[in-house]
Amino acid sequence: MTGNPVDVLAIAAHRDDVELTCGGTLLRAAALGRRTAIVDLTAGEMGTRGSAARREEEAARAAEILGASARENLGLPDAGIVNTPETRGRLAVLIRKYRPRIVIAPALKGRHPDHRATAELVRDACFVSGLKKLEPDHPPHRPFKVVHCMSYRQDFEKPTFVVDVSDVPSVAGIFAFHRADLHRVLRLLLPEAVLRIGVEVTSVVTDGDAATVTLAGGGSLTADVVVAADGLRSTARAELWPDHPGPRYAGYTSWRAVTAEPVADVAFGGETWGRGLRFGVLPLRDGRVYWFAVANAPAGAAAPEPHAEVVSRFGGWHDPIPRLLAATPPGDVLHLDIHDLYLPLPPFTRGRVALLGDAAHAMTPDVGQGACQAIEDAVTLASALAGEPDVPRALAAYDGQRRPRATAMVKAARRTGRFAQADGAVAVALRGLALRVVPTAASTRLVERITAWTPPPLP
Repeated sequence: MTGNPVDVLAIAAHRDDVELTCGGTLLRAAALGRRTAIVDLTAGEMGTRGSAARREEEAARAAEILGASARENLGLPDAGIVNTPETRGRLAVLIRKYRPRIVIAPALKGRHPDHRATAELVRDACFVSGLKKLEPDHPPHRPFKVVHCMSYRQDFEKPTFVVDVSDVPSVAGIFAFHRADLHRVLRLLLPEAVLRIGVEVTSVVTDGDAATVTLAGGGSLTADVVVAADGLRSTARAELWPDHPGPRYAGYTSWRAVTAEPVADVAFGGETWGRGLRFGVLPLRDGRVYWFAVANAPAGAAAPEPHAEVVSRFGGWHDPIPRLLAATPPGDVLHLDIHDLYLPLPPFTRGRVALLGDAAHAMTPDVGQGACQAIEDAVTLASALAGEPDVPRALAAYDGQRRPRATAMVKAARRTGRFAQADGAVAVALRGLALRVVPTAASTRLVERITAWTPPPLP
């Protein structure tokens, strides 16, 4: 049994390990015209998030994106991989089938026992695959090289080489885009006459099997469910949860804008922190640059000329900040005080009304999750309503799934904002020390906790 030989065979313990550790390398190989394949040893049935079936679907799609010629699963037990003559023999058969020149295996050290076991199993199976008397029906093959890939969380040793994938189209083609563009695309998917613009809701009433919104200027709308996504100063939240205190000023204000034209030599996003001051940069896919500036200030202390205020505070900072400010029309700068909602958050549902987005969980922008959490809300609510004919039960499920995670995001954003906006000499010095001594892995784990979300199934 032999298939078409491949140049690179990536072998990992679980579906998604290859994507997380050497996906860019496989993309680079495919871009160079090399033939690749993937072998997952388990179905990932013990994974905390998702299911084996969902992982199978995602793995197949990922293989297409990575340009792999094939992807197979060895069917070993998740959380139970062992290096035995039987498992070595089974894996050796697949190595002989694909006859790779290079095999990519997990790192020999790691916190997950399956990853460590897989590294040793792959190494030994590559040797066994070259034994002529083993499985004589399959011609022997011993790969030229076995290399071990590291997760970006693994700081225990430095890599001996790094594969640069920054100019691979599938990687380099990942860009930020303006929120207005997202809105435009989403609006195009709606049937005509569904979206009403410029309508003010003055009250929301939930009664029995329906909810009704009253519109300014007269008229009302009644529906089985009203989704109140009416922002930080939500009318629905104020009316249905009058005891909740609402927005809380975070202690700092912001300015933001997009340059009017592309700005050269701004390839990466990032932030610069000062004493109670921050400036952030994010290049967009069309070459323009989104930027934001943050400063500790009393609430409501708005300058008459926002652009001039930003220039006075940040115009002397490092490149490209002065160039970005010069490329921004003064009238395009938006000034906004930063707020979140007081904790605890209110329930996300009452009767036939569901809060969504900032109306439910407004948070500071310090972990970049405001709109992301609103999208998670929408998918979760849609799934709950589609999967449960009893509307009150569906709304209760939505609240139960979303409120704990949203609360954690509000807290994480609040902590990050306080850390970033430190302005006292001692606080700034301690912040700098913390940034130097805290392992990269700790920061990575925080990002993973924020972004680790598996969408519920939709019909």
